[in-house]
Amino acid sequence: MSSVWKQIDTAAKQGDAEAQADLGVMYRYGLGEEDPDYKKALEWFKKAVEQGNAQAQEELGVMYFRGEGVQKDRKTAKELFEKAAKQGNVKAHADLGFMYLYGEEDAQAREIGMKQLIIANYIKEAKKGDAQAQCALGLSYKNGDGVDQDFEAAAEWFTKAAEQGDAQAQFSLGFLYSSGEGVQKDHEVAAEWFKKAAEQGNARAQYSLGFLYGMGEGVKQDFVEAAEWVLKAAKQGDEDAKQILTSLRFLEVEEPVDEFVKGGFRSSSQSTEESSIAGAIKNNQDDAESLGL
Repeated sequence: MSSVWKQIDTAAKQGDAEAQADLGVMYRYGLGEEDPDYKKALEWFKKAVEQGNAQAQEELGVMYFRGEGVQKDRKTAKELFEKAAKQGNVKAHADLGFMYLYGEEDAQAREIGMKQLIIANYIKEAKKGDAQAQCALGLSYKNGDGVDQDFEAAAEWFTKAAEQGDAQAQFSLGFLYSSGEGVQKDHEVAAEWFKKAAEQGNARAQYSLGFLYGMGEGVKQDFVEAAEWVLKAAKQGDEDAKQILTSLRFLEVEEPVDEFVKGGFRSSSQSTEESSIAGAIKNNQDDAESLGL
């Protein structure tokens, strides 16, 4: 028995779940100086599974699926794969994907299978540091698409991607801070992420940043900034931005601040802001006309 095997064996016997899973793998595949031993592999996997180890859940699931040392049991295999997948185990998502894709007849099951394979790929690439995959995985967790809805996990993956400059992730992270889902509600932080994404041309971030300026949440209330960012979003086709601009009667307002209030913004200093926003509207009149507003 090699020194590495002895170390793992000792740790496993002391109750270390990762070592128990590793020892199960070594027995299952006959690694090191031992021949494959499904009985011992099952023993150690089950010990690790009792402690919630995702690797052991996936490995034991495969053994039940294939009938290695046990009677084939697809139901138990699926349950184990699902437990491991909920912990983000890439192989478990792939296992579920293939089970649904090739083991079921109906279209809905096949769709579930495809989603699981896609999630498996997202996790694999996200862990390598791919920003787009990190953002996509964050969206999956945010929407509960292919995985259980988990806003904290969404925030974690959005943050990784946002810090790499991904505009969609920056907007999505700002949204979570604005709503307080998965993170502590913080309009200032939300505004910071919205601005980063807005400066890259993300229309939803432009609208959201404009909205915060109009409401005075997370930033000092500034109707000029609000008008400029909402207009940028509207120029890209953002329907919410267009709706606000339409409600302003953007080209014909007599009392601009009052109209912003009607459009959904609140103001505690109407008179002091009135002339500045009127100027912003006038300066952007050509753009507004091009939108048909």
